[in-house]
Amino acid sequence: MAPPPPPRTLSPSSPSPSLRSSGCRPLPSARLVGRWVQRPSCSLSMNGCGAAVAGAGAVAVRETRALPAAGAAGDAVGQLRAAVAALEADPPPASPSGIIRIEVPVRQRGDAVEWLHAQGDHLRARCFFSARAAAPLPEWPALAIGNGNGSGGGVGGGEQRQRPVSVAGVGSAVFFRGTKPFSLRDWRAIKRFLPRDCPLIRAYGAIRFDATSDYSVEWEEFGSFYFIVPQVEYNELEESSVLATTIAWDDSLSWTWQNAVKELQSTLQKVVLARLRAKMLISSAYSHLMLLHLLEIV
Repeated sequence: MAPPPPPRTLSPSSPSPSLRSSGCRPLPSARLVGRWVQRPSCSLSMNGCGAAVAGAGAVAVRETRALPAAGAAGDAVGQLRAAVAALEADPPPASPSGIIRIEVPVRQRGDAVEWLHAQGDHLRARCFFSARAAAPLPEWPALAIGNGNGSGGGVGGGEQRQRPVSVAGVGSAVFFRGTKPFSLRDWRAIKRFLPRDCPLIRAYGAIRFDATSDYSVEWEEFGSFYFIVPQVEYNELEESSVLATTIAWDDSLSWTWQNAVKELQSTLQKVVLARLRAKMLISSAYSHLMLLHLLEIV
């Protein structure tokens, strides 16, 4: 089978040339932005292309929450865990569906690939995008990133507008998969979870070049198209980074608010464990080197 199709990111707020696929209508807003790596799993949250959403409008709750800037990605994880716990204790008004993004600017620029690699294999749903010079990712909205002393640098008293370098994600807030050629109905199902007033909520994935051909075994899980909104997302910017988490639910797809919160907390805990494990490995390696050095002295 031919190599996988090039990646695409879907965001209704970022207009771009229409995408056409064999047997499909034009996709109104899709942009080629980089490369995509994803390992699907049958346990991924909810399929937003379920039959129950046919003709449904946008999800009821649509929100982005920005938390204070953190000094490092590890601190940002702690802030996100606390924010999700607070959200569980004081949830939004009861609604049948919704999507909420919580993000923490990080003053340090990290490497998205290294962050993704540190998560290990226990988080199966993973994706990665790298911007291309010919088709860069959309510019990031102004971020309030101070220098840690209460005074900010950059534009507007500490706000900086930067362009993303790459994006890595783990976990699945909602995914979109089908076995038939991508259609306008599928596009509308994805668009339900991509509100215009929350432009940083994006779906990452790809569409097969020829959805009518037979699947190879290694590509069978992907279907004819596959997109995902990550639960935890690491955005590498030009001079800093952003760690974000997204929670999505839809009662009509048998994925309730409680289901979504529980799964997100589980994913965040695994992200923390991966960070701690990386520190332990570094510490262990350092101790081993010190022991060898002492043995050489003796």
